[in-house]
Order: sequence, then structure tokens, then C-alpha cells
Amino acid sequence: MHHRPGKTTLEDASQIEGGIHPLCEFCRKCFFNGDELYSHMRKKHEECKRNEVRDQYFINYESLERHFNSIHHPCTQKECQAQNFVVFNSPLDLRAHMVEVHGGKHELMRQKGR
Repeated sequence: MHHRPGKTTLEDASQIEGGIHPLCEFCRKCFFNGDELYSHMRKKHEECKRNEVRDQYFINYESLERHFNSIHHPCTQKECQAQNFVVFNSPLDLRAHMVEVHGGKHELMRQKGR
């Protein structure tokens, strides 16, 4: 996990190689300034846009997916899994999605499993 480096402070200098330029902790690559690093993070890594924590990055989609499964409520229907980012902050939001988008398939599957 990595937070937007543009917010780096002097206390965080140990995280910046040489204490001068922002560093991508995933790639170990230095950038001229925080804006360049932020651009790199958005292009090369994955961001969780569901958290209250802004600018939270993961090295790749697999890492982000583990985060989704442990913190959020992903839709497990095949058509949504193919879209990669169909996740919700609460079970209630996921249930509403299941009813609106999938016609309540989730509820039917839960009842059959009882």
C-alpha cells in the first residue's frame, strides 16, 4: 500500500531515496517531484477509490483485489467480476446492487443454500 507521495513531509524523508526526490516504493524509481510520482502511480499502479483514505495505491490488481475482498464487499457475479472494480462499502449497498443489476440472484442463491 502506498499513499500519495505529494503529501510527503520532512519526517517522511527516510522514505525518499537520498532525501531529495519522491520515490515510488513499489518500483524503487525516483521522480523529479510529487506531481510526476502521482502521475506514475495513477498509470502504473492501482488505486482504491472506495476508501475514506484518499490516494491509497496497490502495486497491482491482484493486491487491490485482496484489499477489496478483505475490506469491501465485491460483487461476485461473473459479469461484474469481468469489470474488475464493482465493489461496495457496505453489505447493504451490495444487496441493493444485486437487486437492481442482477435481479436479486444473490438472494435466490442464499435461500437455496439454506
